[in-house]
Parts: sequence; C-alpha cells; structure tokens
Amino acid sequence: YKVVVAMDTSKPSKTAVQHACRLVSHMKAGEYKLHFVYVLGLNPKTTFPYIDQLEKSYNLELTEKAQKEVEECKTWLVENAAPSCEYVFMEIKGEGDVGPLLIEYCDEAQIDLLIVGCRGLGPLGRAVFGSVSEYCLHHAHFPVMVVKDDASK
Repeated sequence: YKVVVAMDTSKPSKTAVQHACRLVSHMKAGEYKLHFVYVLGLNPKTTFPYIDQLEKSYNLELTEKAQKEVEECKTWLVENAAPSCEYVFMEIKGEGDVGPLLIEYCDEAQIDLLIVGCRGLGPLGRAVFGSVSEYCLHHAHFPVMVVKDDASK
C-alpha cells in the first residue's frame, strides 16, 4: 500500500503527516510505503527580454527558500515521525503550480492514497492563492484524503 503525503512547513501539513503515521501504524513494516513529498513549483521560463532575468532571479529566491524549508521538514520528521513509522522523503522540483506537479508524481508512482493538509482558506483566499488540496481532489485519479489542521484535536 503506497501512501504519499504532501509536505511543507505549515501546521496543516504536519497534522497530515501525523495522521498518515497513525494510519500506517496499523500495518506491518513492509506492507506499506510512506513517502513524504516536498514539491517546489517554479515559474516557467520566458523568452521575453528582461523578464527572463526577473524569472530567473525569482526562481533562485524560491529555490533558496525551499532548501531551508526542506531542511526544516527533514528535522521535524526525524523528531516527530521517525519513531512511529518508516518513510522516504522526496523533493520534487518543476515548472508550474504545486498541484499539477504533485498529481503527476503520484500518477507516475502509482500510489494508493494521497494525503494533503488543508489551510482552511475561504473562497477569496482560494481564488487568490489557489488550493493544492482542492486541486488534488478535483484532478486526481486515486483516493485523496484532506486533513484539516484541527483533525488531531
């Protein structure tokens, strides 16, 4: 049984990780594969003069920020998830939005379940910032579990 959890440094993401660990704790080692996945969506390359340099600069900033977040995620996993479950941490980097990149990875990996955290954005927040969990619910060809931040209470 292959489970993928979308991970970043947010509280809802960490709640999803904890939920996934509780879920697989009912299985024997070897019966499951648990992947925590950090996805970095970069801006696509452009051919417009001067704008291409802005995009390169912005993508460099995104990459540097992501490296810090990845290290924070790994540290948090060692302290909080490692004692209770076996897992693999993956980093995915590509051009485009996080949702489609995550779905593409999951399709290629032929997973059984995707678990994502939900920040609880309202309609305006989803319209402005987008929602990875909502995108996955509407575009995935496999089961998706959305874990709200207060699910562990």
